[in-house]
Amino acid sequence: YGQHPNVYGWQIDNEFGDHDTVRCYCDACRQGFIDWLQKRYDSTDELNRAWGSVFWSQEYSAWEQIPLPLPRRPIGLNPGHLLDYYRFASDQVIDFARLQTDIIRRHADDAQRITTNIIATFWEIDFQKLAQTLDFIGWDCYTIIDAMSPIRYPHGAPPPPIHYPYRPAMISLVHDLMRSFKHAPFWVLETAGQDRLVTYHTMARGGEGISFFRWRGVRFGAEQSRGGYEYHGIQSPRYIEGQRVGAEMRQIAPEVEGTTFTPSVGLLYSFDMGWAYDIAHVYPRSTWVDGTSYWRVLEEYYTHLWRHNVPVEPLTPNDDLSAYSVIVAPCLYLMNEELADRLCDYVENGGILIVGPASGTKDWNNAYSLEMPPIGRLRELFGCALVGGGGMFVGEAAAVRMADDAPFAAGQIVSAEPQSTAPRGFFRSGRPTEELRAEGADVLAHWGNGKPAGTLNRYGRGEAIYLGWTPNEGFFDALIAWLQQRDRLVSAGRTPAGVEATIREGDGRRLLFLVNHNMAPTAVALEGHYRDLISNEMVSGEVIVEGQAARVLRIVSDD
Repeated sequence: YGQHPNVYGWQIDNEFGDHDTVRCYCDACRQGFIDWLQKRYDSTDELNRAWGSVFWSQEYSAWEQIPLPLPRRPIGLNPGHLLDYYRFASDQVIDFARLQTDIIRRHADDAQRITTNIIATFWEIDFQKLAQTLDFIGWDCYTIIDAMSPIRYPHGAPPPPIHYPYRPAMISLVHDLMRSFKHAPFWVLETAGQDRLVTYHTMARGGEGISFFRWRGVRFGAEQSRGGYEYHGIQSPRYIEGQRVGAEMRQIAPEVEGTTFTPSVGLLYSFDMGWAYDIAHVYPRSTWVDGTSYWRVLEEYYTHLWRHNVPVEPLTPNDDLSAYSVIVAPCLYLMNEELADRLCDYVENGGILIVGPASGTKDWNNAYSLEMPPIGRLRELFGCALVGGGGMFVGEAAAVRMADDAPFAAGQIVSAEPQSTAPRGFFRSGRPTEELRAEGADVLAHWGNGKPAGTLNRYGRGEAIYLGWTPNEGFFDALIAWLQQRDRLVSAGRTPAGVEATIREGDGRRLLFLVNHNMAPTAVALEGHYRDLISNEMVSGEVIVEGQAARVLRIVSDD
């Protein structure tokens, strides 16, 4: 089929990482890990220094002495050892993917494209690196079932059985991550119902293709209830829904083609940082579910931007930062000189960088520095230092008060609870983490005891904000309003809770997507005049978006 005109492309493998298939502890993987380490380090002495193997008498004098970091064993508690093993395990999967793509490319026409179906959110694999082996990104968008969260803990212990709620902001984040892996349109390759909603949501966030799984159900096996046609040949409700979606896509495709999703804010993250953060002893069994993992922290920050319909592009340390006037980095846990220099250059040239707790805490080997965090040039960039070292902890809710002269939210009453008992001017934070010492920066916020909790430092033509706590909704409402007043970010407009708005533009067209994740119809107030691409009617003022549905409006005028 390599030259067949009806073959568009190829999907390699199926859901890399599913069924706990990334981190293996067999003899073959141990030898593979040793081989991988020999390419990374010139000698065992260099490895011992990187890992701090002197601790607990774990120094190695020969490569063959190095074990795999078995879960719940002393050798599995060295953060440097664990992080390198996680990197190795990810690279093994990527090498396996490359083996398959190399075979296909030897025989397939150059026009045939290669992808795989990534399943969110199995973050044991560095999908940014995996993307380099693919022509375009595809993922399986299961919106409600358990697959929407990591199902393994970092140290190998299985999590309790939990059914995860539908969190539309998390689905949007994963869409954005998939788009960002190649900074290009992506596909959804599998769904499990909500097909019309998923289709418009995918398109709204920059997707270009969707495949419903599957055409016809089967009588046997693990996925019997998945078909558009039932196993006995009768059309299912999904088939009827698919017919409707197909007709609508044919109708609006000419308008959508040539338009793209244009991000406004960068969200800086790293798979290395995520693995290191979740290895930390204070989070021995963290997952996306319980709110303590790196990915859940990332989602929390993202959700605040999502609520305001701010278009976001996830970025890794190797991406170009200069295209974004604001970059949010929920946790820059690992730091090296190259990244620190790039961040300093970004802010010095006018960018606004906002980071959360535990940033600049460790080096790229997952070891603490002799410096007080944030380490390296970050201390100069943020104009602050931590008091008491780089500790992280999860504690009781504690009040954070904005400074009276803060550039936003000064003197406002904002807290996490609708009926707050917090004193006037206080935020409520569920995860107090760091006390800061200002070293040239302005104090942005204080803990209840008066100690600095956040700082703002003017650096070159830009600003660097360090937050020693995880902010809440009220904080971000004020921050985003401040950034909008300064023309530092754009938004697709305010919408009621549960309704998402995005804009695609290009070829002289601007399209507004309204995606209603609520079950009930929801009214959305619009400014300007629009043409509904499905009904072809002109609309303005208040429009109704049906529950679990969407509207696509071409912007005729903004006033």
